[in-house]
Amino acid sequence: MKLSRPKASAAMLVTGIAFTGFRDVAGLPDWLLLTSAAVAIVWMANLFNFMDGADGLAGAMSVVGFSALATVAALAGAGFVATTAAMAASATLGFLFLNLPPARVFMGDGGSVTLGFLAAALSSILVLRDDVAAFVPALIFAPF
Repeated sequence: MKLSRPKASAAMLVTGIAFTGFRDVAGLPDWLLLTSAAVAIVWMANLFNFMDGADGLAGAMSVVGFSALATVAALAGAGFVATTAAMAASATLGFLFLNLPPARVFMGDGGSVTLGFLAAALSSILVLRDDVAAFVPALIFAPF
């Protein structure tokens, strides 16, 4: 079975999280947590890729979502996640000016899949390390 890039990337990230350790979240079995994280990562990567065709939607959601994720991570004391999310929000804000209707530039697969993967990966790290409740990242990216 050949894995697509988002699936392979999700599998590698979840394996890394499993080896570096994570806290028991909501009393669920480890295999269920890691499987759910992998599914969420692939889902978000594909969601960003699908929504890239709508002028400004994926870019605006990235700016708002990553800014909110950076704020939540900073309040939770997760400095790496906060810094990475803030950098993603800043980079996407610069791109957004060219992506507003009528769009002159699109992210393409390389940009949209990467942003979706990053959103889900940072969210998974926050949840699996028990820095925030599972509903917080879901609520942040729910408008998508």
